[in-house]
Amino acid sequence: WDIEMKKAEDKFDAHEKKVEKTLFSANSKRLITCSLDWMIKVWDLDSQKELFILSGHSDAIVDMVLTSDGKRLFSCSKDQSIRIWNMENRREELTLTRRHGGVNCLALNPNCHQVISSSSDKSIKFWKVKRSENSQTMFGTPSLITGFCLTLDKTILVFSTEDRKISFWNIESSKIEWSSDSQSESVSIVA
Repeated sequence: WDIEMKKAEDKFDAHEKKVEKTLFSANSKRLITCSLDWMIKVWDLDSQKELFILSGHSDAIVDMVLTSDGKRLFSCSKDQSIRIWNMENRREELTLTRRHGGVNCLALNPNCHQVISSSSDKSIKFWKVKRSENSQTMFGTPSLITGFCLTLDKTILVFSTEDRKISFWNIESSKIEWSSDSQSESVSIVA
């Protein structure tokens, strides 16, 4: 994208279906895309060539998060799973499976070696990645969670819901510290 000219410099066909998320690699030389076509693709930005595909999900992939060192990619899908990929050997390392509802949002909490997920069952789960176990389930929310992120100190999870609210969840005390009144418009992403 040329910011000054306000136009696309290059574009390429990435997937057969809608692309849900894009990420840059840690060195900004690769682009990672996930799609409703069940695939994650890794692209070389200089050549615009597809380098490799990560496959294993059996439904739409809707979110992904890359570790800060770029060595692991976490993806989530409507197939009720979170998959952890080793980006160096291009293989799946671990699958975390939810019992109810497709997974629609992810965040990493490196302080606690946790991945945080929300799903269509309106709950948020905290997973201990090394043991692949569900360590804590936050209460269900009245409305579908549309996005979330952690504060810089990793102590508060900020999330938005379909009913146009934003809430602050204290991870240590497991309590809502603050919740907004409904916004005039829908909030779909919190960053």
